[in-house]
Amino acid sequence: MISYMRFGIIVLFFCVGAYQAEARVPNIVVQKAQSDIFFIEDPTLAQAFYGQLTDAPHTFQITVQEPITLSTQILLPDIASSKNNISGIIIKESPKGGRVIEITRLAAKSGVWNTVYEPVGGDTYLQGPAFEQVLDPGVYRLEVHTPDNEEKYVLHIGNRDEMTIGYFEHLKRILQIKLFFEKSHFAIIESMLVYIPLVILGGAGIIVWFIRRRKARQAVPQGSE
Repeated sequence: MISYMRFGIIVLFFCVGAYQAEARVPNIVVQKAQSDIFFIEDPTLAQAFYGQLTDAPHTFQITVQEPITLSTQILLPDIASSKNNISGIIIKESPKGGRVIEITRLAAKSGVWNTVYEPVGGDTYLQGPAFEQVLDPGVYRLEVHTPDNEEKYVLHIGNRDEMTIGYFEHLKRILQIKLFFEKSHFAIIESMLVYIPLVILGGAGIIVWFIRRRKARQAVPQGSE
């Protein structure tokens, strides 16, 4: 019976651990005009930004107070409409209002465009251009664009694993991502997030069963069996 209890505890820790290790904080990006800017408050936090270009690039801004290692990658949803032609550019604004400084270009041709599966959401992505470098203090802007600016994209920022939103908010955003992937609402069952409560209840049930079983055996008088 001890093995059952150990199994329940292992299941609980595995489920929670896998969720924390794999999950990026998902964000749905809506920019209605070219002048719109999405401000990223913590560029070290592992986050994913889901957006769709509509006639204009999308711009993200990062303010660095002290040197940080910026990790970022552009991906595409693995769907029929993806064209593997999305690029990006990172610039640093001049503190004196002069010309901006180009940090790097994330060219579409530098992307590997292999498929990668993300277990929390249960979707596959195409891996585009990536960048990782230490940034000095300053204001930086990252622009995502294509030749015709008509493309869905996913922007990964940061690599520090910490889920900063609650379970139900995360589930709500996963549902939005399913629609982003041009799937139905019912595709939510592809996400491991849906099954976490069931696994936790199952693991807790095993532990409770073991405790009750042990108490019942201890309550039996010696020699009565």
